[in-house]
Amino acid sequence: MPSTSGSDSDSAPTILTNKKGKRKLYKCEIIKNARLKGEEYINYKGAVVSAKEQGENCGCKVKCYNRCSEGDRQEILQKFRLLATKNEQDAYLQALISYQNVKVKRPRNIGRAKPKSYTFK
Repeated sequence: MPSTSGSDSDSAPTILTNKKGKRKLYKCEIIKNARLKGEEYINYKGAVVSAKEQGENCGCKVKCYNRCSEGDRQEILQKFRLLATKNEQDAYLQALISYQNVKVKRPRNIGRAKPKSYTFK
């Protein structure tokens, strides 16, 4: 039997434990949707997970933070979080990734000493 609340006037969604037809009301679905949207939620252990926020400038040499304004970054993140599923978000990110050949291949053993060719008796 599903566990439901006593009245329909509750503002919190009813969390079901057993009915397939109402997948959106399971606790795992509520947590998953909140994580996808970047919203605050309560995890399985009962701890509050804060909403996702935009980080600070990383200071890398590519200067990614200086390429677009703060408003543009907020708009991009908002559109990204409106995508309905994780698969849609992944497909969006994969479309942004481009393949580039390596310009110069360097050996991995630079700086390592050559192996010794002698032994002790």
